[in-house]
Amino acid sequence: RSSAQMSPSRYMQERLPARYTILNLLIPAIDKSIASQTRSDMTLAATRIMLAIEIYRGRNGRYPAALADLVPAILKELPKDPYNAAGAWGYRLIDPSEDTVRRADGSPRPYLLYSFGADGKDNGGKALDKNPYSALNQHNSGGADFILNQPRNKPFKPEAPAAPEAPAPPSPAG
Repeated sequence: RSSAQMSPSRYMQERLPARYTILNLLIPAIDKSIASQTRSDMTLAATRIMLAIEIYRGRNGRYPAALADLVPAILKELPKDPYNAAGAWGYRLIDPSEDTVRRADGSPRPYLLYSFGADGKDNGGKALDKNPYSALNQHNSGGADFILNQPRNKPFKPEAPAAPEAPAPPSPAG
């Protein structure tokens, strides 16, 4: 996938004759479909790892020091990261004071789980602020990793509707 030397879009631009109009239209869509499948595979593998991390915490009362601690007790083998040839993931425990991003309940994350991204290098969990998905693009990785346990924004809670006014008690008749 991302480790392949040939990009369908690049092949189209360099070698495919202009007379193959249908292929010229389809190849970019196929390229995007492959990229989408790779992102889905990464998300599924990372979800399995995060669930295994929580099972480990439940059994041991602490988070694992390394992802290797999950094998073989919880996972038969560690899922591979489809974005780098070695298949390794970035994982490290983090100090609460180090985490500048809080979860929805205001608590810090206890660990970072991340993909090395398209460049295949461990950048220590450094993410891009504007578009974190750029770390997964070979042309725009910029030495960044893709954080998988990134907290979501606080969920929107609509205000409760105002209670209807109670009728005034009847006045005593005199």
